Amino acid sequence: MAEVWVVSGGRVSLPCVPRPKVPGDQPVLVLWYRRFSSSLPIYSYDARLGDFSNGVRWWDEVVLGRRGYFVPSTTPSLVLEPAHAHDQDVYTCRIDYRVSTSTTTRVNLTVVVPPGPPVVMWEGREMVGTVGPLQENQVTELTCRSVGGSPAPSLSWWNEGRELPLLHSHSSWDPVTGTSTTEATVSVTAKRELQGASLTCYTRMPSQPSASGDARILPRSVSVSLSITLSPVEVRILEQQDALVATSGSTVSVVCRALGSHPPAELSWWRGIRSLEPHVTHAIRDGGNITTATLTIAVTGEDDGATITCTGANPALPHEPLSDRRKLIVYYEPIVDLSLGKQLEAENIKEEDDVSFECHIKSNPKFHRIEWHHNGQDIPQNGSAGVVVSGQSLVLRSVARSHSGSYACAATNAQGRTVSNTLFLTVKRECSLQVHIFFFLIWNSSMDLYRIVYISKHIFFCMSEINRQLSSSYL
Repeated sequence: MAEVWVVSGGRVSLPCVPRPKVPGDQPVLVLWYRRFSSSLPIYSYDARLGDFSNGVRWWDEVVLGRRGYFVPSTTPSLVLEPAHAHDQDVYTCRIDYRVSTSTTTRVNLTVVVPPGPPVVMWEGREMVGTVGPLQENQVTELTCRSVGGSPAPSLSWWNEGRELPLLHSHSSWDPVTGTSTTEATVSVTAKRELQGASLTCYTRMPSQPSASGDARILPRSVSVSLSITLSPVEVRILEQQDALVATSGSTVSVVCRALGSHPPAELSWWRGIRSLEPHVTHAIRDGGNITTATLTIAVTGEDDGATITCTGANPALPHEPLSDRRKLIVYYEPIVDLSLGKQLEAENIKEEDDVSFECHIKSNPKFHRIEWHHNGQDIPQNGSAGVVVSGQSLVLRSVARSHSGSYACAATNAQGRTVSNTLFLTVKRECSLQVHIFFFLIWNSSMDLYRIVYISKHIFFCMSEINRQLSSSYL
């Protein structure tokens, strides 16, 4: 039996080769039958009354219409054009000869009907372009479906040139619509490396066996990419040193990068609990796999020792954010503040008191020099005169009125010199109060009694100055 394949709608030739028993014998009648109506021919070619090339043709209008015609060539054949799906059958060709007995040829015609375009089904829905979102390590099933096609097509799943094993595959026939449906399902584990991966389903018709005709149909395909929700694998500040070093007044620019998040990670910069977002520029690269946040800030001495932190997280996931941090080292001129020593009250300082000043200094790098000034003049160390400079303290022992005036301190480091605020010292004289009371006994003869009269005197002694206040009263 000869095998002939043709694509529906194409042209096909069913061969009928003469094989007379008597050499040189000529065919005179050709009859074609189909298996489903084998008792009656569907086509005849009658050359009994003339030359074989000028035979009389007849065909079954119901079966063939005007699509079939016989070609009386060296290899006679029945041509069908266009071939329809219902033409698929086993055909028998009978040739009668002038002398020889009849011969028959059987031809199995396969009409290939292309399948419909494949579609991807996920969780009962047809997916176009992307499947997801999927959680990391989630196991899910993807089904490729193709409707129609004869013979039934074969479906296969591929990823990066590798064929994926099928979970199951089957074909079904719907007698109502008269169509077949073929499905192939794969199981997919949503691993990190599959984020964005393209999975392709191919639908292929069965390979044509050793047969005449041309029934080649190019494979059809459909692709989907996987969308997998992933937390970032790394959030890192792209600065090799453990600390960021800068000078007060300068601008610091530092980049934080998050890798492996999908959708892209959200990055934020913090100084303690204070957000630095107004100073941040965001960027996304590599399809969202890389997210950067560039922090650009002007630093001052107040930032020295502070810690800045970059945090990153996938907003679609409840996971704890990843973070990286750096310490700020800011070099700045000394910040100087002058104050009186503890338990001293500026308005109550008097002669002979001991007075101390404290010079409070913040600086980076550490200061290497302290200066003390009284009324704009340097105060030298002079222990014999009661002037003692110790560390960041100035002590004046047994002060006099001459110690009154303005005081300031200054500190110097590698960044510069800073003079403190000014304190004014007023040394008051020490005063004492003396009270003198004088009593007098006076006789009143009219009342026959004595009256006692007293006079009090208040005398203030302030060193060499005497302020006297006199008051008297009578009883």
